[in-house]
Amino acid sequence: MIADAANALHMKKNFSAIFSAAVVVSAICTAALAPVSAFRQSSHTAQITAQIARDSDIVAFNTSNYKFHALSCIWAERCTVHCIQITRKEAHKRGGIPCKVCGGGE
Repeated sequence: MIADAANALHMKKNFSAIFSAAVVVSAICTAALAPVSAFRQSSHTAQITAQIARDSDIVAFNTSNYKFHALSCIWAERCTVHCIQITRKEAHKRGGIPCKVCGGGE
């Protein structure tokens, strides 16, 4: 009976040590994988944001030659007389041609 109690105590200590080690390993793995999970989420959010931006980006559209430019393009800045600001989707509908310098912001 004393041997059984000693054996049980020994098993309890081993179980506690193994359980503690498992908790530590789990915490390390969770901490190591957290940046990967955050990257996946931020990457997915970035893809959705980029898609929305592509569908509704404002471009400078030249009503004379039908070229459209990203608003940051040097040619958009120089276009003052015939340029209007419309969405890229609308520029395509009007038969617009993307700028050779900026690609129309695409």
